[in-house]
Amino acid sequence: MAKKQHGVAAKISKSNKRKKIEKRKVAEPKRKRSTRYASRGLVGLEKRFFSKVKQEFHDIDYVDQLGEKDRKFMSTFMEESLGANLSHPGKKLHKTKAERKLVFDANNARQRDIYAQMRASGRMVDIDPDIAIEALQMSHYDMDADSKELEVGDFEILTKREFLQLIKNGANVPQEFIEFYKKLYKII
Repeated sequence: MAKKQHGVAAKISKSNKRKKIEKRKVAEPKRKRSTRYASRGLVGLEKRFFSKVKQEFHDIDYVDQLGEKDRKFMSTFMEESLGANLSHPGKKLHKTKAERKLVFDANNARQRDIYAQMRASGRMVDIDPDIAIEALQMSHYDMDADSKELEVGDFEILTKREFLQLIKNGANVPQEFIEFYKKLYKII
């Protein structure tokens, strides 16, 4: 069995152990985390590395026609201008403070755009333009059979959810409205 050291000998022994441990910690190189993003060469050319809102603006279908040098430039450009990533490795295109501010301002504007957020999250309904025009025209006509005059009515277009809830509750809805909403929301 090892004897316990007392006094000065114990302090020297503990400090030597600490130094050895500290040397080991310093000697180990830090491992860099490998990510899918970092492992790709031309990240700016791949749509999937951008947020859903930014993917709508990532419209470069002619990339396969570019040479290698132009592809690298396009990747860098898309990373910086669309992705607002100014800390990527390699040559920077936006070098001045004013240029960087323009990139960040454009990115912030894209992220604040509610219409783009709705489209990206799938909460925006695609409506056929002909049906939308017909709905607008119907909203300006009085539905009373006696008066055929053009006037602004109190006609509101129901959402698909409101319409389905109305039908589910068994409300007395005219057949024309049912047909209109079936066409509008493409319900079979």
